[in-house]
Amino acid sequence: MALTSTVSDLVTAVLRKMTVIDATETPDSDDVTFVTDAYNRKFDQLQEQEIAYWVKTAIPNAIFAAVRDLIVNEVREAYGDAMSATEKEQEEIILLRPLRRHIGRRPSG
Repeated sequence: MALTSTVSDLVTAVLRKMTVIDATETPDSDDVTFVTDAYNRKFDQLQEQEIAYWVKTAIPNAIFAAVRDLIVNEVREAYGDAMSATEKEQEEIILLRPLRRHIGRRPSG
């Protein structure tokens, strides 16, 4: 069993969580591009905050759900689930907790 998931896996998981696609569908190219771009931007932000320690293309399974939920929060408005900037920011604070806990447990060195 792989210890990481791909960006393609992430895109599919994001779109399924938002019920844009069902379990048997594959995302169309516009959705793939949109969600991938959102992930790339968020990954860069997480790296600047010293939260993202993984290779951009190999998301650790231990944090996959947390990353998925962060990206859902990033793209939800484009898929008709609008929220205020304050609500989105508050949601991100909550969604970052599992990542912060995870990196706090990682061995250093």
